[in-house]
Order: sequence, then structure tokens, then C-alpha cells
Amino acid sequence: WELMRSPGDMAECVREAEDVFRGGHDASFDRIKMSLMHTFNVLRETLRVYAPVPVVTRECAEDDEIGGVKVPRGCVVMCNLRGVHHQAESWPGGDVDRFRPGRFGVAATTSPLTGLGDVDAWAFLPFINGPRNCLGQHFSLLESRVILGMLVRRYVFTPAKGQTGDAHPYKIPITPIEGMRVTLRRR
Repeated sequence: WELMRSPGDMAECVREAEDVFRGGHDASFDRIKMSLMHTFNVLRETLRVYAPVPVVTRECAEDDEIGGVKVPRGCVVMCNLRGVHHQAESWPGGDVDRFRPGRFGVAATTSPLTGLGDVDAWAFLPFINGPRNCLGQHFSLLESRVILGMLVRRYVFTPAKGQTGDAHPYKIPITPIEGMRVTLRRR
């Protein structure tokens, strides 16, 4: 949705896809893994702005202290991921509610946690972080990058008439109020 509202980002994703998939051939893993970087940043920014899992919980295994607050063993701690992803102090530019894939920089990377520049890895948690993070994060982002690249290369996406993309105020995961209808046209 955000790509349809960001023509410059869409154009860059199309350009990258043309470079990688030129000649009508599917690209090899080696060719893909360090390419489609703007597309990768679009995906990461989407995960930041629209955290698919807005809250996670963990049970404290032993007595601890977090930010000066004592947390007893067995206590369930909740982490508001949407709040973490929209914390102005963590994201340079102060425009945390704006979709801006460029905030992730241009470093070629396959990891969702590298190329964050001055941003602490704990400020970007779509797959959580640490010993219990998502085992499939690298594969899912690589697969998503390929699929998104192939789609934008082949089709022009426009919002269907009357679609605003406004997020529902309390549904989890985040979904548009009236759905997400788009019109596709072959390039």
C-alpha cells in the first residue's frame, strides 16, 4: 500500500527488479541475496510502521531489574513492539509515523538487523531479537523481497476507487478499515 503512495520508492523497486530479473530469467540465490536492497528496506520499513505482532510477552525466569523496576521471577513482561518501532528517540529524523524506507541506509545486507545505521538493533524488533528470535526471519525476508520484486516488475498497482488504506484503530494484526483493494495493470 505504501509503495502505491510513494512513487519514488516504487520506481526504485521496479528498477532493482529489472536489473536482477532482466532477460526473463529467475535470478539465482547468489544474485538475489545481496540485491534488491531498496525493496528490502521497503519491507523492513513496512514491518517497522505496521508491526504484524504489536505486542510480545515473556515470563521472567529469575528476579531481575528493568529500568530501575524490580521484576520478580514468574512475572509476565509485555513489550509493545509498535511503541518501540515508533519511539522518536530511537529513529533519526523525528518522523517515526512516516513511511520512509531510506532510514535503513543503503548497505547491502541479508540481515534485518544490519544496515540500521545509528539505530540500536533493539529499536527494530519485527522478528524479536536475542535467543528467542524468529528462526525463519532471513528466509521470509528473502522470499518476500523476491516476490515483491517480481510483482512490481510485472504490474502497476493502483488503489481501487474509494480505498484510503487507513488502518483500523484496534484490530490485531493491523489491517485497513475497508480492506485493501487494488487494481493491477501489466507493465
